[in-house]
Amino acid sequence: MASSTSSTPLSTLTIQTIAQISAMVTDELTTKNYNTLQHQVLPLIEGNSMANHILADSKAPTATIVANSGKEEQNHAFSICQQEDRLVKSLINATLSSKVCPFTVGLSTAREIWKILEDQFANSSKQ
Repeated sequence: MASSTSSTPLSTLTIQTIAQISAMVTDELTTKNYNTLQHQVLPLIEGNSMANHILADSKAPTATIVANSGKEEQNHAFSICQQEDRLVKSLINATLSSKVCPFTVGLSTAREIWKILEDQFANSSKQ
């Protein structure tokens, strides 16, 4: 995950927003409709300037930084990145059928979830 450079203020990206966005997805992901779901979900994630959480193997910001004073402190960018990633994970998980959900159990990031779904279902998608 890369640090957030989104133009959308984080305060507008809440679980309610994700619920509203996921309601725009017309079907759940099954083993046969990956391409259709990707076609619906990816633009929603891109439209909220969070594609960096799923499309690239980039590094998240560090949890702490060294301030000008030399003192170690919490990195606000890390917190934002973590929150955004959890929201993207929630959006993706909201689209999964009960048969697909077990493939994502135990995965930590939105990128890991996106990648496993892509690896498992992109070639077998019939739609």
